[in-house]
Amino acid sequence: MAELHRGFPQTRTGESQCALLDTPTSKKQKIYICVFLNINPSMTDFSELLQEAEKLTSDLEGTTELPKVERSLKQVLEASNDLYTRVAQTGAKDIQANLLLGSKGIDLPKIVQKLESISTKRTFEPIQLVEDLDISNKLENEIRNRILSAFDSGYNEMLESVYENSWEHQEAEWKQKKINVLNAMGGATGALVELGKHSTVVFEKPSSTLSYLGPTETIYASKIIEYNNSISKGIQKQNLVGVFCGISNEFKDAKIKDMWEIIRYMTQLPPFPQSEDIIKTRNSKSIVEALVQQGKRYLEDRLQGEYLGLQDGIIDDRPLWPMVYYCLRSGDISAAIYCLRKSGLPEYQEIIAILEAKLNNPNNPEIAKLEDTIRFSYRRVVRNDTDPFKRIIWSVLGCCDVSDEHSEVARTADDYLWLKLSLVRVDYNKDDYVKYADLQYVILEEYGETHYDALNQPHLYFQVLALTGQFEAAFEFLSRIEKFRVHGVHMAIALNEIYMLAGPHDSNSPLICIDPLDAKPARRLNLARLIMLYVRKFELTCINEALHYFFLLRNYNNSEGQSLFKTCVSDLAVETKEYEKILGKVQRNGIRTKGMIDQFTSSNITAEAIAQMIADSLVRKGLLEEAIDLYDIANNQEEVIGLMCAMLSRVAHLESEPESLRNQLQERAILFADRFFKGRLQDLPGFGELLHQAKRSAYFL
Repeated sequence: MAELHRGFPQTRTGESQCALLDTPTSKKQKIYICVFLNINPSMTDFSELLQEAEKLTSDLEGTTELPKVERSLKQVLEASNDLYTRVAQTGAKDIQANLLLGSKGIDLPKIVQKLESISTKRTFEPIQLVEDLDISNKLENEIRNRILSAFDSGYNEMLESVYENSWEHQEAEWKQKKINVLNAMGGATGALVELGKHSTVVFEKPSSTLSYLGPTETIYASKIIEYNNSISKGIQKQNLVGVFCGISNEFKDAKIKDMWEIIRYMTQLPPFPQSEDIIKTRNSKSIVEALVQQGKRYLEDRLQGEYLGLQDGIIDDRPLWPMVYYCLRSGDISAAIYCLRKSGLPEYQEIIAILEAKLNNPNNPEIAKLEDTIRFSYRRVVRNDTDPFKRIIWSVLGCCDVSDEHSEVARTADDYLWLKLSLVRVDYNKDDYVKYADLQYVILEEYGETHYDALNQPHLYFQVLALTGQFEAAFEFLSRIEKFRVHGVHMAIALNEIYMLAGPHDSNSPLICIDPLDAKPARRLNLARLIMLYVRKFELTCINEALHYFFLLRNYNNSEGQSLFKTCVSDLAVETKEYEKILGKVQRNGIRTKGMIDQFTSSNITAEAIAQMIADSLVRKGLLEEAIDLYDIANNQEEVIGLMCAMLSRVAHLESEPESLRNQLQERAILFADRFFKGRLQDLPGFGELLHQAKRSAYFL
């Protein structure tokens, strides 16, 4: 081996043995090298071994610009195996992180080691006591104390802030939930679909302060009282719409007058049957056609007088199609025919023909054929015409291109609504037309309060709702605005009296709701809830007026089948304690004086029945002494005697003193005993014995 070693340079320990192959040698030396390096000579020739050795040397030493790798082949192999194991487990995330951070000069493994070596125990461990003379440790403790106090203070402030913010957020959520509940009960979204999802820009809470009737409320209340009195006397009831329209001038507000005018127009329809569902009736062909016609008529009548006259050849000085449009827009078909004939243009005879047919008989079946002719002419020529007035005339008369809003001409909400109503068709066999329900949906759901800026223009939003037959949504909207609430309530009352207001089947329903069985976008308004919310403000101070509003609910029943009128009167009596004012009082001779309730007496409403209901309610509340007088009004002497016996038994052991409860009950018991004994009820089985016991108890006291 010495001979072999003479031909090669000496290698240091740990240096790669493959460097021995760098020196040229003979085949015999190759064999010795392979034996020395423990390489099988048969597996490869010398050139291949040389190439592999050079490659390994280059890989290990690298270039002159890079540092030399200080690893042996064994270490490289172990590192490779370790790297492969981690890659197989983590999916090469560590390698990607190392590459990313390594490109920025960061050694991730070293950082991990440093982080693992960091301990926070010493930072926050308790401060050890030191001697006063140990200034260095004393200062160190003081610094650490300051740091710890800062940490504690910040930590406590953070906890307090988180706690306060959490509760503030929770309270905000609860407040929103409460508003939703109030909106469902007294405002808007039961088994019906509530309209809480309907986004609204207006929500005003009902006033909780008590007050008297204002001037506007007094005017309305006086007409309600007259209306109810005529019903009680059996006189044919008036049309409240006409009554309220007649007094609209007294409010000295042009917008209020316009709103009542809209209601007057929209209620000039065929009579609604009382027994049928109002939504289904309103969606019938005849009613939809009438609603469309009345909505257009109102919009057309508002334009009357806003354009110059058409007499004496004035058409010669004005453009033809604007004049024809404004004639149609104002509902003056004869004037439109006059303009067309005055123009002397023979090519527009189909327009004159359809106008004459509409003027003579709006239900003429020939109109459908004439519309086809106009529609063909529109597609062939007029669609591309530069005159916007001409295009809108063809569109309205032929029901053409209904998606075009003709914004050059129809610039106001009135014009837009008139255009869309003119394109509404019922039972139409064409594809291009406007469905009445679709128009309602666009105005209520797609546009809504935000589009019409309902907060600042409530009159406009009410107008578009009412003129499209959406009375319930219109009245509910007005009820949320203080200025218009009183008018919205009485509009709902007026429509309900002529059976045009759609209400829910359950009086406990929200104020406004959607019945899933109704055609969209129909709404149902709970008139009972609306009236009770309205009356709440003045019922304790204006009892008679409140009773008259409750009388409007005489045909409504609660979930227990009881009349809402009786229930409301009972609740009002218990709350005000004005039993004598409302129901009267039984005198010593057994005759009851009249109360406010007697102006509503009928076969279904009697003072005795309401007194019985109030007395039962008082007994459930434990107010036995008050219940005695109510049972007396109800002619329920058995309950009177039974309660008197129960009350007397509670005070029998007390001493007799002037003005004491014992003496008062004794006087009342003697009064009842004398009056009942003189009555005919003493002949009833068992009643005489009960009366005798009560009388003995009273005299015994």
